Amino acid sequence: MSSLPPAAQRLLPELVAELRGRVSGQGTPLFEMLRQHLGGDRGPGAMAGGSPHLHGVLCLLACEAAGGGRRAALPAAAAVEMAAGSALVHDEIRWGAPAREGRPSLWWTWGHAQGINAGDGLYALARLAVMDLPREGATPEATLGALRALDEACQQVCERRAREIDLEARAALTVQEYLWAVEGQEGALTGAACALGAMVASAPEATAEGLRDFGRWAGAAHRLRRDMDGLWGAARDGSNVVDALDRRRSLPLIHAFQYATGADRRRLEALAAREEPLGDARLGELMALLDRCGARAFAEATTRRYLDDALEALRASRIARTAAGDLEAMARSLAGAGPS
Repeated sequence: MSSLPPAAQRLLPELVAELRGRVSGQGTPLFEMLRQHLGGDRGPGAMAGGSPHLHGVLCLLACEAAGGGRRAALPAAAAVEMAAGSALVHDEIRWGAPAREGRPSLWWTWGHAQGINAGDGLYALARLAVMDLPREGATPEATLGALRALDEACQQVCERRAREIDLEARAALTVQEYLWAVEGQEGALTGAACALGAMVASAPEATAEGLRDFGRWAGAAHRLRRDMDGLWGAARDGSNVVDALDRRRSLPLIHAFQYATGADRRRLEALAAREEPLGDARLGELMALLDRCGARAFAEATTRRYLDDALEALRASRIARTAAGDLEAMARSLAGAGPS
């Protein structure tokens, strides 16, 4: 993914300080685990496996775009960031991932049972953070609305994850099923982040809904960009490619398994079955196969469609063009697209 735009970079120090403040000063093992997951003292952007804290940043940007002050939205930004962290902890356990983007997974360090408990602890802290909004001037109505929006997003993540697990147990996901899961998991949380920011700013309901849709599609575009970067970008790593091939959890690979035919289909199945060692030469062959059967082009086009949907939702949110500029730049960065 390309570097974050300047507007997002300027928000990171305050967001990181807010997150650290919510998990520091506690000497219990649980909070030690949470500090590890959130990056300890490694500096802005280091938490959650090198993530640029897109959920919290989106919340702050949405609040500013809707006419609010970012300091008032810091508890909401921390809340949605910790809710996303909770989902990530559970996903890492589900996938059996020992590490993510150079960071040991929490469960890998502390064990499965502690990982499950720590994920639940992050969710509880997320809700408590929302309840701190009145300290920054939020009305009781805005606080309850923000809490509901966060919980609805988390519920949607769990519902779609349950369906995805059921589908995976019976057969490989189709392209349509994978995109449905992406929209309802990554998209739900980024959508909630933007909605919370609008609520803190006391924006009209139509604006909050428009920003929720903007965040949903921007988050979905970001997930697909990460899929492609894992295969063709600087983030590519042989072990990660093999893992994605085994679990078929990358859009280009899912597309290839669904639509490749003839010799390409047979070769793809042979690579997945490990009929030969998956060294650099075989991985290069896999990349060429994905290009040949249109998987890369499909992933690029779908990412662009999500970005277009996000920008259309931003326009429909009735945010002034000048105020919406930072959100548009953020969406383009998340989708790996250049400036307009």
